[in-house]
Amino acid sequence: MSVRQLLQLNSLIPILVLLANFYSADASAASVPGIRINGRILKPDGLPLEGLNTQFKIQIRSPDAANCLYYEEVKVADLAGSNGMFALTVNDGLGLRTDTTGLSFERLFSNRSTLSVSATNCASGTGSFTPNASDIRNLVISFKDETMSAFEALPAQSVNYVPYAIESRQVGGFTAQNLLRVENPVTGPAVISPLTSANATELFAILSGTSSKYVINNPEGVLIPPTAAPVPTVPIAGQQWFDTASGLMKYWDGTSVITLAPNAGIVSINTGGGLVGGPITTVGTISMAVLHSADTTATKITHDIYGRVISSSTLLEADIPTLSTAGKVSGSALNTGTIGGNTAVNTTGNIATTGSVSSAAVTTRDLRVYDSDNTNYVRLITPATAVLSSDITFTLPSQTGNSGEVLSTNGSGVLSWIPTVTNVLTAGNIFVGNASNVASSVTLS
Repeated sequence: MSVRQLLQLNSLIPILVLLANFYSADASAASVPGIRINGRILKPDGLPLEGLNTQFKIQIRSPDAANCLYYEEVKVADLAGSNGMFALTVNDGLGLRTDTTGLSFERLFSNRSTLSVSATNCASGTGSFTPNASDIRNLVISFKDETMSAFEALPAQSVNYVPYAIESRQVGGFTAQNLLRVENPVTGPAVISPLTSANATELFAILSGTSSKYVINNPEGVLIPPTAAPVPTVPIAGQQWFDTASGLMKYWDGTSVITLAPNAGIVSINTGGGLVGGPITTVGTISMAVLHSADTTATKITHDIYGRVISSSTLLEADIPTLSTAGKVSGSALNTGTIGGNTAVNTTGNIATTGSVSSAAVTTRDLRVYDSDNTNYVRLITPATAVLSSDITFTLPSQTGNSGEVLSTNGSGVLSWIPTVTNVLTAGNIFVGNASNVASSVTLS
């Protein structure tokens, strides 16, 4: 397509003659699609623009009111001695692409699916554009040389779908809907390796149902295994096939061919340890082996690795571990027997018993001896702390003493039995003891 325009602009360079030719791709680099633009820029006095550093900004935008930017490239050309003529190729890799859409050149011209960019790239809308099959794209060219402070934008030019070689409508008379293709719904056409002859042959074999690599269904829905006679050319471990020569199913175990039993699947089931009933070759029942002649109840059992009880016995004392953690025995758990050894009873509670308590030494602050029905008691209590300044020991006599005798101390805490004083001491008399420790009243004279 050729467009020739004479434009009157309110700028430093008001008159521009533009001749734009659009091509699908550079013939020397057919794999890189692009657009060629040729034109001439004239000054108001009719002289050509021949700036040494003339910049061109090329934009491709959506054709709708949103005017979304899909592509932007800046190129620099030296027009010295060019008589104002310039030639640019968009997307040749020599310019600086300044947009951030990430769209490929093919994708931004594609009318097959929705184009989506950031809303900030658009004059309005959300940045989503769903083109019709014949929608165009707008080409906007701006330029400035070293004497201009800003770019001068030209009116948008339409890139029509008719001359697209980038977006071919037909290939050999076939449209895109008639061709097998690989396409990503978001990014567009996908790049894959071409099919080899072997790939194509296998694809047609799958379509025709003759592939030996897959199991297929017949019209009745029955699986049809792959066939070979007698062995596939290059068998793979685990591969199964129907041997058309022998009429048997076979598989490759990695080293040799294994033939499956005719008209059967599993031919035998053996039973392992702890099970009985096998081997089963037709029908049968598998059950656990009986290990005891009858049900038994026991306090100690032994099981095997399968969890089956294989023996039972009475729990012995040696089977009980030593309990050393506080709180493991509580309440009335200990209700018989004797606590022996060097075990200590250390408690803040009461020790109550109807039997006897014996010990090498009993330490207490308050000793109470109850009567036979636990109603009243005789209490022995020590002096107060402020009165008792040291330990006191009383040693009882070894005999029961005579009738009427009383306990007497020798001053060191040793107690003995002595007679009581039976005489009455009268005025002027004194008590005088004899060798038998008997005192008599004697008158002083």
